[in-house]
Amino acid sequence: MASNSSNTHACSFRTALQQACSLDVDTSPAKTTGTGIMCTIGPASWSAKVIAEMVQAGMDIARLNLCHGTLEEHRRALKLIAEAEEKLRDDPEVSTWQHKPLGVAVDTRGSEIRTGALPEHGKLTDTVNLETDSLVTIDCSPTGAAQPITSTRLWVDFDNFAKIVQPGQAVYIDDGLLELRVESPRPADSAVDCLVIVGGQLGAARCVCLPGVDTGMPEVSQRDLDDLAALASDSGDDSLARIGIVMGSFVRSAETVRRLRQAATADGRPPPLVVAKIGDARGLQALEEILVEADGVLVARGDLGCELPQEKACKLSVPWGPALMAANLVLIELTIPFQVFAVQKRITAVCSTSAKASICATHLLNSMLMRPRPTRAEASDVANAVLDGVDCLMLSGETAIGKYPVEAVRTLTKICREAEASLQPGQHLQRLRRQPLAPAAAGPLHSSAMAACEAAVRCRAAAILVATDDAELPRLTAMFRPPCPVLCVCRDEALCRGLNMWYGLHPVLYTEPAKSEWLLEAQDRIRYAGLRVAANDILDAGPANSQLFVILVEKSCPNSSDLMAIVPVERLLNFGANGALPTQSAGKIL
Repeated sequence: MASNSSNTHACSFRTALQQACSLDVDTSPAKTTGTGIMCTIGPASWSAKVIAEMVQAGMDIARLNLCHGTLEEHRRALKLIAEAEEKLRDDPEVSTWQHKPLGVAVDTRGSEIRTGALPEHGKLTDTVNLETDSLVTIDCSPTGAAQPITSTRLWVDFDNFAKIVQPGQAVYIDDGLLELRVESPRPADSAVDCLVIVGGQLGAARCVCLPGVDTGMPEVSQRDLDDLAALASDSGDDSLARIGIVMGSFVRSAETVRRLRQAATADGRPPPLVVAKIGDARGLQALEEILVEADGVLVARGDLGCELPQEKACKLSVPWGPALMAANLVLIELTIPFQVFAVQKRITAVCSTSAKASICATHLLNSMLMRPRPTRAEASDVANAVLDGVDCLMLSGETAIGKYPVEAVRTLTKICREAEASLQPGQHLQRLRRQPLAPAAAGPLHSSAMAACEAAVRCRAAAILVATDDAELPRLTAMFRPPCPVLCVCRDEALCRGLNMWYGLHPVLYTEPAKSEWLLEAQDRIRYAGLRVAANDILDAGPANSQLFVILVEKSCPNSSDLMAIVPVERLLNFGANGALPTQSAGKIL
């Protein structure tokens, strides 16, 4: 996030053009990262040691993709995450700044179609080669799953596949990297004969897209509901990391969000945060409706690139496959819809005015599957997403099956810090002042969050400390992009883990005995956060020489007011020691 080392100062420039003309490439990067980093756990990161190294490199959220692996394997991953957290807590050389609860997200299957498995004993990193202009048969019979895929025979997990495709229909595989054309559907044989238009390497369980075709598949499958219910029932197991975020694929309605939240809610526990993945035109059309229920939206760029209309598209020749590492690169043609960048910008902007988290995914650092550093285009793509206001970035294959999972996280962190150093403190706050608020962001808490962020900009605060028990106040605070970290002190572990997906939020899990009176409880939480501040270099994360903290305490009952105070660092550890917090202290230095 922007700090004293940033390229700009509050209210320095009247226009974005003036700011861009003044950017200095020699400016030091931001000291902390406000943008959240979500990483997919897979064979490349299948150990507590690697997960711990990824956290130290900048990972905020670990993602489990239910499309791959069994439920037992995902339980094992949750245990590895818990072990990695314990490893970091026990390491004296690790800053307490990295002891925050790691976010844990599970990604459901939804209405996706996937290819089958590779030959027995094959790894997820193994592939088969589909040659351009060759013929391949797609088997969709229930019994076909038992046979591995080959270069001439594929299997997909959708029984009606042969019934809904037509001759000439395009079939995209692996986010459009491979393209087939339907030649002859054979519904009676549960098979489809296809011609390979764009060949390449095909791995196991890759997504299959039929652009413009309504498959009739439910947005939430029974398997999704069963998996979420089973994982929710494990929430009392202390050896497993608690799930804080549930992600739904191809969400097209608010009802889908409600079903996912209900299925993932354990008895007696608060519901998890739900992220809606937008992957087609129907999801885009229902975006405003979905935002009313969802806590965040993920821009599924791979799915959107296949599903959106092709009128605004170009043919692009790019290197692909094992030839990436060879001197003689093989070029393949991809159809790239120009609309995806506009969709990404629109979703990011709508989320910014709704206080909902926006997540950008797919091919962020795709070249790092095989190489230790990204392309210049990938770095620019990530940086521009940060400048557009995205809350979180998600790595998929880079950390799941790539050769350099830790380096991919470290690289993404460095890019985010450089991009955030170019942000003008208070700029986003001023933009939102002129922008009509979405219903999801309106309400009394909005004014309290805006006042706290305004105070943080004006007094160049080192941090904002928030005492709360739900996501409402933290997400509203994050919406205004304050130029300093926001420490959110709460008791619920799942909530703490979920807050990692908003820009600038740093959750602090509070486990001390509870006080019956909320104001006394809030005082204890603020003092506890003060101990965290004293134990690490948080003062170096905010503006230079800052010794002030903005305290924001959510109201204790419907008839009371939210409390805000500006506190010098020397009084932080004794905050409220001389009595309860005042009933109103907005804007006052205590």
